[in-house]
Amino acid sequence: MTKAKKIPSIDAEASLFVHAAVAIATRLDEVMEYERFLADPSFVLELHEMRIAAKRLRYTMDLFLPAFNDYSKHGSQFASMITHIKLLQEHLGEIHDADVLVPRLAARLREILGPVNTKGKAQHTLPAVGVHLSDFDSCQGLLTLCIDARDKRESRFGQLNVDWKRMRETQVFEELRKLLRAAITDETLAAVLHEPGPGVTTPDSAITRDFASKASKKEIDRNITDSVSVEEGAIVNDIETHTTPTPKRVRTKKPDGAKTGCSS
Repeated sequence: MTKAKKIPSIDAEASLFVHAAVAIATRLDEVMEYERFLADPSFVLELHEMRIAAKRLRYTMDLFLPAFNDYSKHGSQFASMITHIKLLQEHLGEIHDADVLVPRLAARLREILGPVNTKGKAQHTLPAVGVHLSDFDSCQGLLTLCIDARDKRESRFGQLNVDWKRMRETQVFEELRKLLRAAITDETLAAVLHEPGPGVTTPDSAITRDFASKASKKEIDRNITDSVSVEEGAIVNDIETHTTPTPKRVRTKKPDGAKTGCSS
């Protein structure tokens, strides 16, 4: 499998949307490199690599979706872009499944038609005879599965090309790049360039930190709750230890007529 392209290094203080633009554009470039292989369905390995590239692109976009929803006006458009990439991933996934399944079925078919002994030599030294030489019913079932998988793959490949052509005509990928650029506002660029920008109310680094903190908010809340519970228990124990009232001495009343002194 081809390794993923290394995402260019970015200043850690840069806006979250700058990181998103660079990472997503890098993954999109990977997908586009395989476009030329859509002309021929026999490019099995290349289509598999394209599937992996599409998966990387989709997961990268999923990672930044909350940021686009919470900190930009492009959330719904960005989500629709993910839908397009998901469709490509599904087409390529079905094609890959067929490319993996059919060779396995064919290998089993060959085993049934040409059995061998433990020494690896053909069991039949004489010309094959007899109608029960092989399990032809199983062979027919395997062959039917192979043909069905092949036909579905061809249909998927055709649909992949139809959807890809539609995305190219409607400039889906170009619109994605424009969206990534639009999310990087003038204020954001000013922050990246360390220049004062007009109307900046929230530093981009603060947005980045806020987004990262939200991603682990549940974990943080759970840790805080646990810590508070432990501290409360310690405080209660401490209070009980230091404020336990000292037992008061109780004077008992003597019964009437009881002697209080020495007898004379």
